[in-house]
Amino acid sequence: MKWIFLLPVLLVVGFSAAGSLVFHAGFDAGNLDLELSSGLTALELSGCVLRGAPGAPLLPTASFVFVIPAGAEVTSVRALPSDPSPVRNAGVIEPAPVLRPLGDADRTFIRAFSDLIYGSTEPWPRDVLIQTHSGRLCGFTVVSCLVQPFEYIPLAGDLLLFESVDLEITW
Repeated sequence: MKWIFLLPVLLVVGFSAAGSLVFHAGFDAGNLDLELSSGLTALELSGCVLRGAPGAPLLPTASFVFVIPAGAEVTSVRALPSDPSPVRNAGVIEPAPVLRPLGDADRTFIRAFSDLIYGSTEPWPRDVLIQTHSGRLCGFTVVSCLVQPFEYIPLAGDLLLFESVDLEITW
C-alpha cells in the first residue's frame, strides 16, 4: 500500500530523467561590420553585444538562455563551432577598455593591450563558449550561455567568424 502512495509523489515532485538538448545558433558574416579608427578595428555583429575583459579583444558576444526539465542537474554544456568564415582586413581588434566608475568626470576610455593575448599566436578566445551558468527560477532549471563565435590570432591579425555553433546541454 505504501508503494502505491509513493509512486504518484515521485511523479509530482518532478523526477527528471537524463536528457539532452542541441540548439543551432547561426551567425551571418554579412551582418558583421568592421570600423577602422586610429589603427584599431571595432567589430559589430547583429544580435550580439560587445564583451571583453579589460585588455582583451573586444568581440561581439551572443547570449542564450534555455529552460530544461525542473529538477534536472546539468552535467555538461558544450559548444561545437563550424563553418569558419575568414574576416578580411581585421587587423588589430580594439581591446576592451579599463573599467571606470560611473560618476567619474573624466569620460575618456583607457585601453591597454594584454601582452599575454596580443603577443600570442594562440587563438583568442580559447573556446567559443566563454561562460555558462545553471540555476533554478520558479521551479524550472535554467541554463545560460555566452558565445563569442570568433577565433582571433592577434600576432597574425587573422580573424574567423564561425557561422554555425551548436550548443549541447546534457542533464
